Amino acid sequence: SQPSSPPNPSSNFTANSISPPLSPAILTALSQLANVYLLIGVLSVIICHLITDAKIVKGYFVLIALGDLGHIFSVYVRMGGWQGGFGEVGKWGAAEWMNVGGALFGLIYKVGTSMEWFGQIGGEERGKPSGGKKIN
Repeated sequence: SQPSSPPNPSSNFTANSISPPLSPAILTALSQLANVYLLIGVLSVIICHLITDAKIVKGYFVLIALGDLGHIFSVYVRMGGWQGGFGEVGKWGAAEWMNVGGALFGLIYKVGTSMEWFGQIGGEERGKPSGGKKIN
């Protein structure tokens, strides 16, 4: 008797399917990623709305800006560096623009907020203007 071959994970994939089924390892990784996003969201609410010390808020923005740098670097590595396509911006598809462009926008926003480009962080009392630019 011949040994049985392992099941083919794409055997349920048909021409009418949008994508092949995901493996349990990928589903676990996606669940963990969603959990991390939830944790970051909760921390963002706590730090940006409940903490009154500007140094803590600035430090938080610097730390999450490092995450944006890591995200851009991971796309750089996945694309094979400058010679592999990262430097050929004109040939990027929607996925590259969303990954790099979104992370770059977030990076600029976070650095700008921590540097107070958009107005002062914090204030003497809650509910009072914090010294940002007045909008007419």
